[in-house]
Parts: sequence; structure tokens; C-alpha cells
Amino acid sequence: MAWEKRGEKKYYYRKSWVNGRCVSEYIGAGMVAPLIEQQDRWEKKKTKIARQEMRRLQRRDAALDAQLDEFSRINRNLVDALFLINGYHLHKRQWRKKRVKK
Repeated sequence: MAWEKRGEKKYYYRKSWVNGRCVSEYIGAGMVAPLIEQQDRWEKKKTKIARQEMRRLQRRDAALDAQLDEFSRINRNLVDALFLINGYHLHKRQWRKKRVKK
């Protein structure tokens, strides 16, 4: 978003990237252009705040995921210990009861 001076007048343009190129879109001049510029600034600020909130939520979720992974690891170790104590063994990633010879 930029004001460009052409001759003695100022014109408001909105810049965006399309297919790797910067494209200028003419928005206007006169009394309406400052209002549109203000609206663009608000939209940009709103987008920035939403992006920051999304990052904050992602960090929180990552911390919760780490806690859940740790809980899962501890739980898996406890279950493995219970199986071993009760006479089971792992065979091809399956718990099986050990055979008792008669």
C-alpha cells in the first residue's frame, strides 16, 4: 500500500505479489483514498493480530502435545512392566503369555 506522486497529484495504489511479480492496483485519489488507506491499515493490523494469536495457540498446542507424548510414554512403560511381571513376553510386537512346560 503506497501513495505515488505523479505530476502534482498523489494516487493510492495497493501492491500485491502475483506469480512472483509485484503488481500495483490503482485504488484512487482525492478524498476517498485516505479512507481506503485507513481501512487497509486496519485490515493489515487485524491480520497481524490474528496471525500472532494463531502462533500463540500453536505454541500452546505444541506444549500440550509434548505433555501428552510424555504421559503416553510413561503409560506405555507401566503397561509393559505389568505384562512382564505377569509372565508375558513380546513376540513380533504382540504380548503373549509364556508357555509353562508340564
